[in-house]
Amino acid sequence: MRWETESNFLRACWLDRLEARCLFVRDVGWKEGRLYVFVRKIVIKGRVLGGERVVPVVPGREHAVLRMIEGRDPEERVFTHLPRRREFCTLRRQYGQGLYRSSAPGRKLPAPNKRHLSSPDDYDEAAAKEVAKALGRSDLDIDHVVRFSICGRNATPK
Repeated sequence: MRWETESNFLRACWLDRLEARCLFVRDVGWKEGRLYVFVRKIVIKGRVLGGERVVPVVPGREHAVLRMIEGRDPEERVFTHLPRRREFCTLRRQYGQGLYRSSAPGRKLPAPNKRHLSSPDDYDEAAAKEVAKALGRSDLDIDHVVRFSICGRNATPK
C-alpha cells in the first residue's frame, strides 16, 4: 500500500480529509489512560467547516498513531500526504468496526449482507453510539452509523 503509515493512523482514529490535513502533532494526547486525537474547529475564509470533537484511538492500535508523531515538533502537521479519497470510506468503516469491537467485546459485528436492521437486538446500541460520537455523528444517526460505518452499505433500515 502506498500510504501504509497514514492509512494505519486513520484506521486507528478516523478523521475526514480536511481534519487530517489540519491535524497537528500537539493534537494527539493521553486522557484518563487512553490515547485520543483532539480535532479542532476548522474555519476557512470565515466559514466553519468542522466542529471540535475528541476521537478515541481504537485500543490496541495506539502504536500506529504514536509511530507518526514520535520525535516530531508539536507545531508540525501530522500528515504530509493522504490516501486517495475513495480509500477514506474503507478506512472509516475499518475504524468503526474496530471501535465497535472494542466497545462490545464478545459481540459479533452485524452481518454485512443483512438486508434489514429491524431492532437494536441486531447490534449493541451503546457501542454504536460510541462509534457515532467518535465519527462526529449525532445519536439520531445510529442507524446510519451501523449501516455505513460498521456493517457496510448493504444493510438498510426496515
